[in-house]
Amino acid sequence: MLDPQALFVVAILLAALSAILAHFGYRSPSYVVGIDLGTSFSVAAIKPAEAEKSVSPAVVKHYLTDSPLVPSVVSYFPNGTTAVGDAAVARQDLFPEDTIYHAKRFIGKGIEEVSFDSEAHPFTVVPSPNSTDEVRFSVLDHSLSVSPVDVGVQVVSELLKSVEAVVGSSGASKKVVICVPVEFNQPQRDATRRVYEELGLTVTRLIEEPVAAAVAYNLHQRSGGASSRVVVVFDLGGGTLDVSVLQVATFSGSINVLSTSGDQQLGGQDFDRVLAKLINEKCRRQNPNHPEHYSSVMAERVKRELTVHENTTVCGGQLITRDEFAEAASDLLDRIYDTMHRSMRLVMLDPEYVSDVVFAGGASRMPIVQDTVYAAFEDADTRFHTELDPDLLVALGAANIVD
Repeated sequence: MLDPQALFVVAILLAALSAILAHFGYRSPSYVVGIDLGTSFSVAAIKPAEAEKSVSPAVVKHYLTDSPLVPSVVSYFPNGTTAVGDAAVARQDLFPEDTIYHAKRFIGKGIEEVSFDSEAHPFTVVPSPNSTDEVRFSVLDHSLSVSPVDVGVQVVSELLKSVEAVVGSSGASKKVVICVPVEFNQPQRDATRRVYEELGLTVTRLIEEPVAAAVAYNLHQRSGGASSRVVVVFDLGGGTLDVSVLQVATFSGSINVLSTSGDQQLGGQDFDRVLAKLINEKCRRQNPNHPEHYSSVMAERVKRELTVHENTTVCGGQLITRDEFAEAASDLLDRIYDTMHRSMRLVMLDPEYVSDVVFAGGASRMPIVQDTVYAAFEDADTRFHTELDPDLLVALGAANIVD
């Protein structure tokens, strides 16, 4: 082992080498890092800072799971350590009171603002000692109190490990572009920014999620005859629906949010429940004692199969068709249709003036959902964008914004 004096000499030599390389113009490549800190999942994307506009960002896959989606879940151990992402999800059933998820629903909010969400989760939500601050989560038999910002720090830190695994610690920029929902107020935006600041990162841009989704498709770079175009971003996630109307300036590329309308109690999980009920009815035709919870487990698989195929089978040949699914979910689809029109009515917009519709959020993959959106623009000459993975759009758009 080198003695302290030798280590000091090595450090001086390395510093001198770095200075010489810098003098001759050598720089480690740096990247724009775009991060989507989501309610259910979080994603990071990167793009070389000096890349041409035509170069597309790349989504970063987790260094262990090889999935780009990291569950926004943190589980706390008595010894002070944490499990994050899939490792935390694995502990969720056994340690529900010590495993925090959906922290984004609580960030920047006081206790009086989260009564509904508090009751809907198994962990304990408590007011901050300072009544003006956001709520906290009490875990480990109330021996530890953590904030939604603390949870966000753990999730973003996990994302950054994957970024460094791809580009190296020298290429991993300390500057990030981050996203927030349109409806976030200033305390929520400030709290989200603190997540990154506590990790020593510099937030170069904070943009709204539907804007990032439009940028992912480069809609801000396209020119045309008109001075502006109108874009609708349809974002159906696991638990919420948001429909935003954007105005894109054709020549400058600037994007403004004209309106946002949503349904905060409508998401993919509601379609899962409808499908589980339909599966249960089918399976009990064959086996009257079919356990109901089996149907809930099967719902995700059946939903994926009905996204690709017109029909599938359950319980030894019981047929379920996409049309049956649509009929069972008709109330949910009606709410989607109404939300689409409400978002446009807010700015007195006729559907025929919408040039592009962007699908975001994993639940927007379902054909029965897409057909409902298409129906809202039945007579319009509108382009529908489904080419990119809707789960990754926001992070890709954030990384595509270069100052």
